[in-house]
Amino acid sequence: VKGLDTLIAAFARVRVGRPARLLLVGDGPVREAVEADVARRGLAACVQLLGRRDDVPALLSGADLFVFPSRTEGFPNALLEALAAGVPVVATDVPGCRDLVTDGDTGRLVPVDDPTALARMIERALDDQGTTARMAARARALVHTEYSLARCHARYHALYADVLGDAFTFS
Repeated sequence: VKGLDTLIAAFARVRVGRPARLLLVGDGPVREAVEADVARRGLAACVQLLGRRDDVPALLSGADLFVFPSRTEGFPNALLEALAAGVPVVATDVPGCRDLVTDGDTGRLVPVDDPTALARMIERALDDQGTTARMAARARALVHTEYSLARCHARYHALYADVLGDAFTFS
């Protein structure tokens, strides 16, 4: 579901002629398959599987790019965290991701399961750092206004008031 196989295939293409490193954060039932794919492609020296981490903000602050190749998403918190941190984003064009990322404005979107398109977009994002930085800044500003705690609170308040009408009181 997270599209890590697509990401690794794309990274193998990006890696040709370019010093790059891929950090994968998280853990789960596909870890062994991911490790095997990385080894099979000869990427063990430049791909690190970090497992579960409690220092994600620090990792994001040092990232040049956040790549989110999911095949399906609801509301992708990891993507929201990257956008809020001001990290440039490349994500798949699926509901959830496209709700947070406007292609060419706040990040870049690519088709699902297309390692060639993903590799091209990663390279484009890394090569055009000026445009990429402007998109990341717009995304960060958007997240801090549209997805702030105050904004979420106001939306929930409005929803409850709409559903419950006069019976709703909130203090």
